[in-house]
Amino acid sequence: MKFVKMICIILIILAVCFSAACGPDKSSGGSTVGSAPGDSAGSTAGTGGNQSEPGNNDNGDKSGNAGDTDSGVSDAGTVDTGNGDAGTDSGSSNTESNLTGQPEDILTELMNDLKAGGVEMPMCIPPMKVEPEMSQNTIGLSEADFERYVTDCAYTMAAIGTFAHQMIVIQAKDTGAAREVKKLVSGDNGYDAKKWICVFPEKAIAVESGIYVLIVAASSAVADAAVDAFRDAAGSTGDVNTFWEFAGEADAFAPGMGAPAIIPG
Repeated sequence: MKFVKMICIILIILAVCFSAACGPDKSSGGSTVGSAPGDSAGSTAGTGGNQSEPGNNDNGDKSGNAGDTDSGVSDAGTVDTGNGDAGTDSGSSNTESNLTGQPEDILTELMNDLKAGGVEMPMCIPPMKVEPEMSQNTIGLSEADFERYVTDCAYTMAAIGTFAHQMIVIQAKDTGAAREVKKLVSGDNGYDAKKWICVFPEKAIAVESGIYVLIVAASSAVADAAVDAFRDAAGSTGDVNTFWEFAGEADAFAPGMGAPAIIPG
């Protein structure tokens, strides 16, 4: 009986030892199964989620880029429209001017070209700026029209009042304004070719190139030579408006002095 009890006790001890020995293995196995597959699955699922997010970001970026591209095309179209308008203005004026700079400088160059070409002119004052309040008397443009159409203007004239001689260069705000200025100074209320007391100019003209307008009131030789010099400097001009020509005799006066003022009677 004691022997049986010892056997039972030994078996119980062995069972307990076996259970203790197998328990950690099962725990370890459970941990491995739980962590490895679980972690793997979780990691895989997490990776899938991350892949999904960049995918969404890529789609958003592509959509945004596409939007930017569309916006760029729209802007380019606007620029083309602006260039088209500029082209229309240029085509209407039929002039593409090479002239740049201030009217005083352009006027000085024209005078130098005429002198170099042997054109006889009276002694003139240096180019002077025209202010709005003196516009009507000097260039035949009202003060309001001057401020509306003109950016800058300069003139020169004979230093002695007995010579009917004046040259003017106007810088308009744009090519359309230049054409309007040419029309206004050539009209009935425009440039006064009879403002000299004792003499008249033989010819008064107005011509534009781009944003610049040239007005010349002088002898026919000077007026024609000035137009040629202006065209050479600019490359091209619009039509020349000859709005005054004196039909009387001018033989008694020196070249460039102008025609005598004949009073009917």
